[in-house]
Amino acid sequence: MSYLLLCPNCYYFRMHVPISLQATMKKREVKQPLHTLNRLQASRISAMLAYQYQQYFDQLRGKPMSKPLFSKIELNNPEVKPDGTLTFSSIKTDPRYPEAEKEMFEYFKQELKQKYTLIQPPEPASPLPAPIVVAQPSAEVTVKPTNTSLLFSQAIKKYINEKFILSPDVTESYKTTVTNDLGMLVELIGDLPIEEIDRDKAVKVYSQLLKLPANFKRRFPDKTVEELCEEVVEGVEARSKRTVNATMANASSLFEWLVLRKLAGTDYFAGLRSSDKSKGRCRYSDEELTLIFSHPVFTDHEFNYAYHFFFPLAALLSGTRLNELAQLRLSDITEEDGIMVLNVTDDDETKAKSEAGVRRVPVHPKLMELGFGEYVKSRKGQHLLFDGLRLDESTGRRSPNASAWYGRFRKAIGLYQRGKDFHSFRHTVVFALIDKEVDERVIKALVGHAEGLSKAVLKSDVTFDVYGKMRFNVNSLHRAICNLNFDDVLGNVVPWNSKALPIKRIANFKERGKDSHAPAAALKLKIAVEANPEN
Repeated sequence: MSYLLLCPNCYYFRMHVPISLQATMKKREVKQPLHTLNRLQASRISAMLAYQYQQYFDQLRGKPMSKPLFSKIELNNPEVKPDGTLTFSSIKTDPRYPEAEKEMFEYFKQELKQKYTLIQPPEPASPLPAPIVVAQPSAEVTVKPTNTSLLFSQAIKKYINEKFILSPDVTESYKTTVTNDLGMLVELIGDLPIEEIDRDKAVKVYSQLLKLPANFKRRFPDKTVEELCEEVVEGVEARSKRTVNATMANASSLFEWLVLRKLAGTDYFAGLRSSDKSKGRCRYSDEELTLIFSHPVFTDHEFNYAYHFFFPLAALLSGTRLNELAQLRLSDITEEDGIMVLNVTDDDETKAKSEAGVRRVPVHPKLMELGFGEYVKSRKGQHLLFDGLRLDESTGRRSPNASAWYGRFRKAIGLYQRGKDFHSFRHTVVFALIDKEVDERVIKALVGHAEGLSKAVLKSDVTFDVYGKMRFNVNSLHRAICNLNFDDVLGNVVPWNSKALPIKRIANFKERGKDSHAPAAALKLKIAVEANPEN
């Protein structure tokens, strides 16, 4: 059985914890880096680790630890030289326990001393890696770096190039995120030689990132990262701890790579994480959904762009991510077996969050009823499905404008709080499908989840890993998505009509309060006056 997992930086050892011990160890698997990209070396180390973990599992079960295998050691043709040196033609070990080779060398000197009463033998020419203590974290090892005077930016460039060459399936959005995170560190630390970066600088950067405003590039394009970290911007919340932790994880991966290549002494960013006790994003309640979809954007078509109307509806009726909607092209809308389908792609123009994010999403009948099919027909001859969505060159996304608009919209209706954002539509969909007892594998295929929502629920993960990669047909996905029923909260929504032009009034909510939208009667009067100015 292989316990190897290939990641961009190195091989990892991964082993499942027996079910009976998961409560004791408070984990379902053990995983640790092997700090090598050499498969042969990684295989040897993983075999030794597997043996040690099995020993540890036995200890937790109350069983005695296995006796070292030195009782199986035999020296063929041993001979003692006049100077006391021992020579022998070969070592014979029990072939049933090849994984114990490492342990054998750990006790080699002592056993020889006890068995033959001789002086200690010389060190092997190519000693195996030192044993790893299973029950406790390993001590920090500092490798003396080679004196290369490699600049921080140069090290990042080398790391990025190698990391993504070894992982060709990584999405462009992830590459951009890693590149931007590490570039931000250069701004804060400075483009110093790698050997001048130490723990103090890493800790200082970490504390600065905790003060950095959320979405700072869009909100403060004229200020540097260092300036924003030094001043407190009132009324703007800081980046979430989860986002800062992700940046620290990228920095730590960089320095692990540098240590592996003897370009740095140690990983100075290791362990710099904050405990994120926030509940994360939450699903919307029926009351909140009613509040959202009773706004004039949906009841009186008060919007500048069609995406103001369709994005929240599409997200609620499919669980599609914001950028997946924003990047849709007219060619991404197809029809299979009479069912309209949104195709989420990852190519030169579009980005998917992961390999699993590339998928087909059937259009919900309710969305068709609210005019989506008619809107698609009205876009004939256009490239993009939605106007007004500028491409952010730094991230490769078309969603920033839509994200900013929805943020203002939430403020306008009094629903602006952490954990309740556009992504909450996605959580609402997932929980609604779970409540309807839809097969989890189908839910994953619909929403583009790379991993199970709850692997403990599925007892046949191996079977699904082998056969589940085959795509579900559109009819199966359509039957599943039809389980979503939000008619009660969408009762006030007026279907989109290509003949009714949108009223360009409140796309920007900055100057409006949450209760300041005009009544429908006043809007009709305004339309009548504009149509007949002489009256």
